[in-house]
Amino acid sequence: MSTLLPLGRFEGELQHEYRGTKDLSEKLREFIKDNRDNEAIKGCHFRVRATNRDAIDVFLMEAPWDPYNPHATSSRDRYSEEYERLKKFLGDFLTKYGYDRSDVMSDYFDQSFYAELMIGAYDKEFVINK
Repeated sequence: MSTLLPLGRFEGELQHEYRGTKDLSEKLREFIKDNRDNEAIKGCHFRVRATNRDAIDVFLMEAPWDPYNPHATSSRDRYSEEYERLKKFLGDFLTKYGYDRSDVMSDYFDQSFYAELMIGAYDKEFVINK
């Protein structure tokens, strides 16, 4: 599981258009559909779900590549370059609609929503579709 939003403070330029995770998950589905030919998501299949806890869960169900790096030596490089490119592509879209005004030093948390990218889902495993 990987977060799709940047760590630390940010202000998305379209945050005033954010109307909740249900609306944003529909926008994300449209974005994925409209960008099917983009190299970052070409050949990938997703499930997108808005949860009742101000979160969007994105499940990577199929891809033409392995999301794990077989040569990883630490947890920092455990994912493949293709997976990291996909994560950045989806994260850049979602970041536009959100903000994070948290200050962990004073134990203050204010984030518009959370977004996670998961490999496979609870009821179906991830498949490499070469």
